[in-house]
Amino acid sequence: MTTSIKQNYASDKGDGKKMRLYDKLIGVVGTKYKLLSAVEITDGDANESPFIVSSLKETNAIHENIDLVSYDGAGYSFEIINYIVNVLHAKPRIFPPVDAALKAYGCMNKKLMLLDFLHNTQRWMRHDDKSEKGL
Repeated sequence: MTTSIKQNYASDKGDGKKMRLYDKLIGVVGTKYKLLSAVEITDGDANESPFIVSSLKETNAIHENIDLVSYDGAGYSFEIINYIVNVLHAKPRIFPPVDAALKAYGCMNKKLMLLDFLHNTQRWMRHDDKSEKGL
């Protein structure tokens, strides 16, 4: 989100000094009704990872039956994946980075998510929990 009408994200992208002039909107959107359930607005150069768990807590207070949480690589951390599985009792669908490894020391939930991604990639990408035969 620009803080001035004269700003252009496409031309400012990559310039740390100019990126500080932007605000970043981090939100959680439901897949059924497409409504925002949690929103944080931070400085434009802020990392979004520290806000994911608090946004999920806020969402869980409103919607107690979260089945699946999808996120891009910013959510790929032990803390976030463990929170999704152990607290929300939901399936994590965090897109792994290129250098992701199955040696997930201390985070079996991350390893299980990666194994599911490797063995059932198309189903995982569709967020389909049906058996392979039912497809």
